[in-house]
Amino acid sequence: MKRYLGVILICVGTLLISASLGLLTFNYLEDRQAGEAAKDKLNSLVDQIRLQKEELPPQEEDVSPLTPRPEQELWLPIPTEADPSEDFVMEELEVDGNGYIGYISFPTLDLELPVMSRWTEEKLYSSPCHYYGSIQGQDLVIMAHNYDRHFGRLPSLMPYDPVSFVDVRGNTYEYTVILEETLPADCVPELTDGSYDLTLFTCTYGGAKRITIRCNRIVPD
Repeated sequence: MKRYLGVILICVGTLLISASLGLLTFNYLEDRQAGEAAKDKLNSLVDQIRLQKEELPPQEEDVSPLTPRPEQELWLPIPTEADPSEDFVMEELEVDGNGYIGYISFPTLDLELPVMSRWTEEKLYSSPCHYYGSIQGQDLVIMAHNYDRHFGRLPSLMPYDPVSFVDVRGNTYEYTVILEETLPADCVPELTDGSYDLTLFTCTYGGAKRITIRCNRIVPD
């Protein structure tokens, strides 16, 4: 009897190990596919932005002042009551049937990603997506899956790390990381309250929490 029980336990253990390996392989392949899709769209988007910039007449420099931000202590969440920003609309370019508002760069992570103009579950499998707000409204929010080649490495960002966003006209906006927060899944008011110029978020494994990086724009001299 003990012999048969041992055989059963070995078989169950083998099945569990096989299932775990299968899941790891699936996750790795999905992550790699997502990274390759984003890289492909990024290359096409950068080419289109460059061509459009060459064709468009010179654009006057945006000298509109930024709303001053209060002094913020790094890595500590600050509850604030923010006035709703105006409904600014961000321009977009179409790549393979999808609209993009530009691309985001993380120099310390050696990572550049395109940003789709509208999000759906399907679109998130291939690219980060615009979730809320705008650059002009100083409340831009971008979301992505926690693939290693998308936003999975957000927790590696440190205070003062640079982040840049290039819009479809080729204008570059520089930001600096202020803090990291872990928010509950139903945290829409916190994500969209306009306390920061740029918010980036992704899910923890299992989707119970939102890993959130807050950034403020570097004001040009």
